[in-house]
Amino acid sequence: MHYRIGILGGSFDPIHSAHVAAARVAMDTLTLDRVVVVPAGVAYHRDRTIASPEQRIRMVELAIEGEPQLVASAVDIQRSGNTYSIDTIVELKEQFSSENPGDTADWFFIMGEDAFASFESWKESEQIIKECELVVISRPGFPDRHNSSIPAHRIHVPGWEVSSSDIRTALTNGQSVEGLVPAPVVDYIASNKLYAHD
Repeated sequence: MHYRIGILGGSFDPIHSAHVAAARVAMDTLTLDRVVVVPAGVAYHRDRTIASPEQRIRMVELAIEGEPQLVASAVDIQRSGNTYSIDTIVELKEQFSSENPGDTADWFFIMGEDAFASFESWKESEQIIKECELVVISRPGFPDRHNSSIPAHRIHVPGWEVSSSDIRTALTNGQSVEGLVPAPVVDYIASNKLYAHD
């Protein structure tokens, strides 16, 4: 069989409803069979995460429960050292080949407009383009960068202006994030006292 598979990576500290919506929109727009949601291990380009790797993968699992086409992967968390997208892509492809002998796949790497803006500085960015088609989520406040040297599909996701840092701030201030974060994740955050003000 031949598959079309998306990869959506991020710190997911915490995962929010727009992340899940992005996976759904990418699936619908590009006719993907599944989207693999991959929490970063040590994200070299971002501040240190507040939730532990185990907590972040659990929040991803809770957020996509009941969505059979969305799959959580701990591949980055299980790998030591910094998280680089090229390593994630190569490892997921190797897993697919091992688990699906004889099958083939087209791969799509999903990222936000802000990440795309710095894509050329990423480790082995040219190799990433060879391994995957890029899918860019337009974000309010970031101009579309139609760089002809970097071909990319573009999708629009309602609510994508919400960020995990905004959600952490709201939680620290005791504000509700209902509707912004999937309900099972809200419950998990509360029961584990994540992002609460000390």
